[in-house]
Amino acid sequence: AETARYYREFYSALKEAGVKGIKCDGQFLLEQLVGARGLSEHAAAQEVSAHEAFGLDPPVLHCMGMTLRRVQGCGAAAVTRVSDDHAYPSTEEDAVAVARHIWHCSANSLWLGEYFCL
Repeated sequence: AETARYYREFYSALKEAGVKGIKCDGQFLLEQLVGARGLSEHAAAQEVSAHEAFGLDPPVLHCMGMTLRRVQGCGAAAVTRVSDDHAYPSTEEDAVAVARHIWHCSANSLWLGEYFCL
């Protein structure tokens, strides 16, 4: 009940401020903080509240949430980012780093396609 109220109030306030959707980052942390059962509760509350506030188009971009439980719990809001950041300040970016990033994006897209592409 508290989790659902949190997301409902938060997303309603964002909508009133003119926000059309959200990027929810670091979602893998939730599983570590609240466990599998808590993760399911948060995912369901987030999805329902996002649809109520922003409509039925997938209004949530899930980021850093590629644990198996998180992927399987995305429900209808299955828009997710397939990569991690690869260019960090003061980190040299070379051809190998870019190639590794492209490979990760490709592999993750193939894996996620088994869950989300019908």
